[in-house]
Amino acid sequence: MLQQVKAHRSAAPFMQRKPSARKVETRLRVSDHLGALALRFGIGRNNATIQPGLYYTGNPGAGSPVLVTANYRLTVDALRRELTGISTWVLIIDTGGINVWCAAGKGTFSAQNIANTLNRSDLDRLAPSAPLVLPQLSASGVDANELASLTGRRILFGPVYARDIPRFLESGFKKDTAMRAVRFATPERAVLVPVELMHTAKLQFATLLLSVILALPVNTVFLCAVCFTRPILKAHCWWQLFSSRYSCRFFPDDFSR
Repeated sequence: MLQQVKAHRSAAPFMQRKPSARKVETRLRVSDHLGALALRFGIGRNNATIQPGLYYTGNPGAGSPVLVTANYRLTVDALRRELTGISTWVLIIDTGGINVWCAAGKGTFSAQNIANTLNRSDLDRLAPSAPLVLPQLSASGVDANELASLTGRRILFGPVYARDIPRFLESGFKKDTAMRAVRFATPERAVLVPVELMHTAKLQFATLLLSVILALPVNTVFLCAVCFTRPILKAHCWWQLFSSRYSCRFFPDDFSR
């Protein structure tokens, strides 16, 4: 998905100076789609992180914009698949594998964290005057004035959704009303259903099991209880469970001890 860039002698001079940035593939592979599906069910959620640092798509120059995002895998995938044919820098911040909106609320997607990641990268040499484009949903946790002071760069807030980024860049960093709106209709809600079901799976199973037990006849429940508490009577109890000739005389007088 993300490849380390190696400098070649035959490459252009600018490409030779870019070993500290890694190339982002804008085309998602089958494995990426399968991984995303697994994450929707909560599978592998603790390992859904991308290594923080500086990346790029196409062949960006010194003035190409820098798109800043979180290191949650689904967030990075949503961004990179919209960057086909676009030359830009991508600065991935360590948010502990949390998406931009939640990380901004928790304080991990902050001006200080962004500045620290930028300073550890080679961006000041590769693109010293490039503006930083932040997701609009990070505005709750990022002080733009503080970030501008820490980095000396122009700070912009991009659209809510990654799919609007190409149009945002083509228009010269201008946003219309649609780019500012957060939509949470049926499709957006449906995406959250699988992981919510997985989170409550144990409770659902316990509820189903209890319902089945309560629906059984009293004698059946009683016999099952004896079978599990008195192993010595287990074979006899199971025979009685499926027999219509049930009689209390089959149990010893001290069965309740």
